[in-house]
Amino acid sequence: LLAMECFDETYAKGGKVISYESYTGGLPAPEYADNPLRYKFSWSPEAAMTTVLNGATYLKDGEIPPGGALMDYAHPMNDLVGFNLEGYPNRDSTSYKDIYKLKDCHTVIRGTLRYKGFTKVIKALIELGFMDQSPHPKLGLLSDKKAKLCGNPFSTLSTHFSDILAYGPNERDLIVMSHQIGVEWPDKRRELKIVRLVIYGEEGKGRAGLAMSRTVGLPAAIAALMVLNGWSNLYLILPCHLLAYCLPAVK
Repeated sequence: LLAMECFDETYAKGGKVISYESYTGGLPAPEYADNPLRYKFSWSPEAAMTTVLNGATYLKDGEIPPGGALMDYAHPMNDLVGFNLEGYPNRDSTSYKDIYKLKDCHTVIRGTLRYKGFTKVIKALIELGFMDQSPHPKLGLLSDKKAKLCGNPFSTLSTHFSDILAYGPNERDLIVMSHQIGVEWPDKRRELKIVRLVIYGEEGKGRAGLAMSRTVGLPAAIAALMVLNGWSNLYLILPCHLLAYCLPAVK
């Protein structure tokens, strides 16, 4: 939503968007990133862990780099001062060139933010075979607590994480988003626009207080309210490039 607002402001002033790099992470607040993974799960651990096994496609300087293991593409996000973060691309970023009408873009990357050290632990888990999704008769983890066996190492690990890496009732999370948008103006002058969003969850409110719950749930609730107030042509699930519908949620 914030990126689309920046795109439209640029086009309205006669500029062109020539690059778009967007990284977002749903993380524990720093004081609760207290495990080797430096991560906790506010949603399905298995779904979250599956994303690190998928490949990614993105556009960089006019070319689509060859695919590979996501964790090998992790790099420090030093521009986010105050957070010790790393980022890596996710899914298919190239589709957003058409969705956002970024016809002049030579770089389009959407990625994930994690605390530094996350990818190192994930790579170790992969090398040890814990991310293996093939059937496996037995699995033991280095803990006094017995892990529930779920047929293969990956599902067993994900289920184990849902027990040991869940948010506590008084813990808060953190949403960090960073857009870097390259702009070229009619006089050929170039500018890098930076749009950031940092939202902390509220302690003591359980899952309802999580920043992830608010940032995902409130826009959907606002869209529903808009329909009830007469926006009859608004889809409940709508493309986020329709700025006229997005602005109320942004505000």
